[in-house]
Amino acid sequence: MGKNRFSKETIDYLKGNQYIKKITETQIVFTNEFKEIIVEKHSKGIKPIQIFIEAGIPYQVLGKTRINSAIRQFEKQNQRSEGFARVTGSGRPKNVKLEFKSVEEELQYYKNRAEYLEQENDFIKKIQALEEKEAARLSRVKNSKS
Repeated sequence: MGKNRFSKETIDYLKGNQYIKKITETQIVFTNEFKEIIVEKHSKGIKPIQIFIEAGIPYQVLGKTRINSAIRQFEKQNQRSEGFARVTGSGRPKNVKLEFKSVEEELQYYKNRAEYLEQENDFIKKIQALEEKEAARLSRVKNSKS
């Protein structure tokens, strides 16, 4: 994320706005109602900054970049079949419980997993060796120039 963070005073001020669902130091989440208003008014040609001013959200606090990004994101969300609603079950699952039909299936799974991890470790070792080799080469080149 960029360096533009909300101060505690700004967070406290914006928390009282009816169109702000959640706000943290780095993130602001608008209500679906506000997203619909924005998309509707923007499609009618009203400038984004004007929409935010009318909603009681000072555009200086958010900045033009954040406002324009929000508009683009809301218009994308509006095109989705589910609209502005958050899709449940999307993204990476928090905890996946593995279920096996038999002991043999579980054993095969863990054998495959161990083989995969060994290959991954070998790959990491090769990368580290190449990095060390390159660092040594660069050191020799630097020393030869001195």
